[in-house]
Amino acid sequence: MRWLLWTAFAIGCGTEETLPDAAFKVTITNKDEACADLAQDMRGGWGADDLVIEDVCSCENEDGTDCAEDAKQRSESLVYNIYLDGDAVSIEVDGQAFASGSILGCALSYESPVWLDEIDGKKVNWQVRSVDVLADTTGACSEMFPGSYHFLGVEEIIITESDSLDYPVGRTVRKVIHGQRKAVGE
Repeated sequence: MRWLLWTAFAIGCGTEETLPDAAFKVTITNKDEACADLAQDMRGGWGADDLVIEDVCSCENEDGTDCAEDAKQRSESLVYNIYLDGDAVSIEVDGQAFASGSILGCALSYESPVWLDEIDGKKVNWQVRSVDVLADTTGACSEMFPGSYHFLGVEEIIITESDSLDYPVGRTVRKVIHGQRKAVGE
């Protein structure tokens, strides 16, 4: 649903006058091939030696039913600008406040506010939260990442309120997020 983020109203003010402490070009996807590859890459470092595609990419309704057939497979690339204040973290996308949370070592935890979209004339409120995300903001965590990643984990998109039968309240879509650190201010 985040692909509609920029058609939704933006809340908060960006900190565009200040350079971020770290920036990452990330891809968020639930496409089968990418999910299978990333589940394989994440084995071991995420406390599980047997991760499968359903652990990192899935769709589940509030009642526990699988909705993978209903979830459109998509990929999008964004730049996450990370602002640190001790262990507190703010994340901006395109100069707009997106999420906040905390970082402990390389473990990044964040949650967005609730966003409002209108899809086919129906109101849909949703939010994003991290699940087992690692981010190497300083270069000190490189041994924790497989391949050339500096940002790797899972995000959940949760429908919090909806007038649409296609996006029922309580639906949770899991997607993998991965990327590399980029030069700040690029």
